[in-house]
Amino acid sequence: MSGGIKSGSVVALKDLPAAALAVYTRPIIYIESGASVDQALNMMKQNNILSLPVFDPEGSQFIGILHMDDLLNYIAFFNFKDGKLSDTFENGRKPVADIIGLAPEGKKIWITDVTDSVNDVMEAMTKGVHRMLVRLPLREPPENIRPGFPETFSEIRLVAQKDVVRFLAERLEGGSLHCLRLNVDRPINELNLTWGNLLTMRDNETALEGFQRMAREHMSALGVVDEKGELIANLSASDLRGLTSNLIHRLMMNVLDFLKESHRGNIPPVISVTDRYTVREIMTKMLAFNVHRIWIIDGYNMKPIGVMTLTDIISLFYKNELIPAKLPHVLPEDVKLPNKTEQSIVPEDVQLPNKTEPSIEHIHGKIVV
Repeated sequence: MSGGIKSGSVVALKDLPAAALAVYTRPIIYIESGASVDQALNMMKQNNILSLPVFDPEGSQFIGILHMDDLLNYIAFFNFKDGKLSDTFENGRKPVADIIGLAPEGKKIWITDVTDSVNDVMEAMTKGVHRMLVRLPLREPPENIRPGFPETFSEIRLVAQKDVVRFLAERLEGGSLHCLRLNVDRPINELNLTWGNLLTMRDNETALEGFQRMAREHMSALGVVDEKGELIANLSASDLRGLTSNLIHRLMMNVLDFLKESHRGNIPPVISVTDRYTVREIMTKMLAFNVHRIWIIDGYNMKPIGVMTLTDIISLFYKNELIPAKLPHVLPEDVKLPNKTEQSIVPEDVQLPNKTEPSIEHIHGKIVV
């Protein structure tokens, strides 16, 4: 940030570089284009992540970002026919490059430029982008760039919505974030908010039925309710992590049994609040429990009346003109890439419908060919 904003100065989000968000991320974890779906599911499980940039070693470039929603669409619809496991099931061999873009977000690679701001990142995330590659200022001369890695991506991080919410929450807590039109300490029922779409399933349905419902509705989670309509569990696309070829039969199980099998015999608790909670309290709870959504329940029972997501939080802050008072002056250490994943044996291509090649798009809307 040479020649930039001094620590302690009052700046707007539009003057704060997107690289400031990278202090909340870890070194990028990626997968090679020839790796299999099984390898990706295992890597996501082991590293507790929801996406993987896909790197093409031959072209020495990223060709897309593999999202859980891509895997959700592929597993839920391309592996099953008439409710039964397909005879052509091949997760152990299917290369991840073939399924990028099955979900809308995967059709583009969103990447910030070094001149983009936190405000630019937040704007993109209010429109459905959940994570993007963020370029950091180069710390080393081009001749020292890592061999086999493109200069333009020599120092990058993957910034997700949770990183942005953590960025905002920490500044609220420290008193360095001032809001012009939003009182984060008012109950949400006094803020005239519109919560995210509410999608549920019954507790007597199968996990496959739930995942297919998510995919059809372009959503990444739904609530599981009992015969009284009360919320008893949460099924998320993230529950597919680790569901490799030898375990995929679990999708035919009852949804509650599936959740138990996926979480070492325990159904994860439902993270919920009433509409008397404040925005600050909801943000704190999201980060404390490491979740992407909070269920809003009726104050008298566990019946869901709404859901607040990370997208909702970011949109709320973006629309209410926040001004941070201090600029983080410590940039992250140099990006260290993990060892390359083992190439899988790529079978003959199986064409999947409704798949388009991903494009690279900057957050200002410019498509780079």
